[in-house]
Amino acid sequence: MKPKAKPKPKSKPKPRAKPKAKPKARVREGLTFLERMEGGVWGLGIVLLSLLVLFSLVSFRSEDIASADGVQNIIGPVGAWLSYIVLYLTGFCGYIMALGAIYLGGQLIAQRVVEFKTHQVAGFAVILVPTMVILHFVLPDQSLFPKGGGGIIGLMMGTVLEGLIYKTGTVIVAAGGIVAGLSLMFRIQVKSFF
Repeated sequence: MKPKAKPKPKSKPKPRAKPKAKPKARVREGLTFLERMEGGVWGLGIVLLSLLVLFSLVSFRSEDIASADGVQNIIGPVGAWLSYIVLYLTGFCGYIMALGAIYLGGQLIAQRVVEFKTHQVAGFAVILVPTMVILHFVLPDQSLFPKGGGGIIGLMMGTVLEGLIYKTGTVIVAAGGIVAGLSLMFRIQVKSFF
């Protein structure tokens, strides 16, 4: 005969743990004072350089480049050339990039964890190029920007696409590119847009 197995005592149900509140932003923990200070110094450097770029963009005048007289840019001759190059290449998107860099530097100063994920960087790049193409059509005036609102990148891409699929098709493709970039950047499925 087999001995009867003792019945297992019923275990008491475990009380549910209350969900912890999700922190708004992760702070870099476990770093020494010098390591935290280094991140803050990098952040400060990024903010200062971005402010220089932003102020040079705000005070851009196309006459400053060819002027033998005094330069009117508030950052001086370097600011005049810097703003000319940024606006020549990217147009209005230069402002967006400068503001984004200020935000990034602020995050580093505040000791926030800054993680660059491939899909976010790719999504941002995919958003910028179609935005430059649309700005090429919206702000074609070259008195405000050296090559129009989209810069030389928007001008070249817009001209090529306009020659192939006309302006309407180009705007549709650019809008699709912006949606694709948002989808990449935020990991949103395209079907959720509709």
